Amino acid sequence: MKELSNELQSFVLGRHGRAKTTNREVRSRGCVTVKSYRDLVSKVAELSFYNPEHVLFFRGQTHDHSNEDGLKTLHATMFRPKRGNHRLTNRTIETRFQRLQEFSNRLKGEYVNQGLAGQDRIRKHNILRWAILQHYEICRTPLLDLTHSLESLAPLLLME
Repeated sequence: MKELSNELQSFVLGRHGRAKTTNREVRSRGCVTVKSYRDLVSKVAELSFYNPEHVLFFRGQTHDHSNEDGLKTLHATMFRPKRGNHRLTNRTIETRFQRLQEFSNRLKGEYVNQGLAGQDRIRKHNILRWAILQHYEICRTPLLDLTHSLESLAPLLLME
């Protein structure tokens, strides 16, 4: 089995064009701005071509999140510290899970009692309730929104 290389091709802030780099360098620098959806598609196509051993996922977000070392991270809201703070206590996580459980139970009770389609699945599967709670930004969840589809990010580019 072929081992993945530490190096990859990427667009890194402060460099002109695509260049060889490492995951750590990408995470330590600021993001590269795209000017349009067409620019985004072009850059992603180039990255896909030059990094065939990597699967690209996308995430639309309004700002980056960093850890104590200043490296960009991808964490579900459940596991993100408050802005400006890099530490998250066990108590905070426990409180967030309690809140998630409360809202999940409420959703389960209210949705199931409405006689709507899919109520059996909503009642049985936490992850479906969590997805609804996350989509409507009711509370933090352990889910992370990622997509293979650049089309789903197009509305974010149009807002800018």
